[in-house]
Amino acid sequence: MDLIEKYSQIYGSPFLTWIFMGVNALEDVALFVDGPDCVFYKADMIYKTHDLFSKLKDASIDTKIYFSWIMPNKIVRWYDDEIKRKLTFIEKNNNFTLWIVTCMPVTGLIANQYENIYCDMQKDFIFIPSKTDKFRLDWYWDLLKELAKYIKLDETKIKNKFGISIIWYLYDRNEWDCRGNIEEIKRLLNLIWVEINSIWLDWWKMIDLSKVELSSLIISFPYWKQATKILSKRMSIEYIDLEIPFWIKNTIKFIKQIWLKLWVDNKLIDEVIKSEFNEVKQKIDCLDSSKFIWKKFLYAWDTFLESWIIDIWNFLWMDHIKTYSYSWSKKAKESDHSKEEINLIICNWEFEIKSDYKIEFWFPSYNKHYLVNTPYMGFKGILNFVEWIYNEFNKDNLYYL
Repeated sequence: MDLIEKYSQIYGSPFLTWIFMGVNALEDVALFVDGPDCVFYKADMIYKTHDLFSKLKDASIDTKIYFSWIMPNKIVRWYDDEIKRKLTFIEKNNNFTLWIVTCMPVTGLIANQYENIYCDMQKDFIFIPSKTDKFRLDWYWDLLKELAKYIKLDETKIKNKFGISIIWYLYDRNEWDCRGNIEEIKRLLNLIWVEINSIWLDWWKMIDLSKVELSSLIISFPYWKQATKILSKRMSIEYIDLEIPFWIKNTIKFIKQIWLKLWVDNKLIDEVIKSEFNEVKQKIDCLDSSKFIWKKFLYAWDTFLESWIIDIWNFLWMDHIKTYSYSWSKKAKESDHSKEEINLIICNWEFEIKSDYKIEFWFPSYNKHYLVNTPYMGFKGILNFVEWIYNEFNKDNLYYL
């Protein structure tokens, strides 16, 4: 593999996208990027495109993204005063309690001395270094790690026996699929007497993140262990690694593993799972099963979801033909599966293969927006996901579970 192919597979979007994602999920945080004005336009991948309710670029002084307008030719002419002038917008805005600083790679390579500029500012900031050779989520991972080190906690506070906090990328937009996911997870855990003190990140303020101090257990979803470890060590509490409560097996596993750690009543757990599962099955049994049976599908997105995607098809008697990881956009070809009749593709917006039956799922999803409560996690998420598939196969006669 040559260098061009190697690095083209890593990026499906500009490297700043995942910093934008983090800022998009924190209400009182602003982002300052050392770089030219293209920074502002890169945010369009999130703002009003992937996320209709994003506030990254509000048409007011409260916009959440600022840039220095720096280019290499300006750096050599001592541009500190101009940077400070830009930072004043964040400094004086009482809606922001924290600002995050990062830089375009060219600025980072020139090694601008940020400390000399920021030392005059009163508001706290977190610096996220620029990366050009890492996995696409590494910037989000770094943001959570730095937040875990920065957040102000009272380690002496009495912990809630059945209180937990969740560290994971649950929130990639301010629309109702992500809001619904959080509501569904809270609903399920409330049924077994578990209270969620804080979710990192879920479009609340920095002060809400600090409520992690009330928890007696931290849940780490995939890829966020370092931030979890920092918080666990700071507060001297346990953490456990769990898989995303997506579809039946993992939703049940999610509930049971939390119960094992918190010693919630076993009888209650069984009753909740049985009741929730029966409701799902009764509603799905009302559908015409011939719409699903032996239909063939492709899955194209993160491989950490693949086992759960396959779990869906086992339940509906559909056939999984092939999975493309996130790097598939350059490699996927019709010839890869020309011998197979593909009935459905579940993917994100970037997947190139055409199909009459396609479901956009997760980031980026530019053609589909969620304006009503439509979670895809937990037991309610199962019903929504099946409904999406069913209605793709039955567009003339839409069904609502």
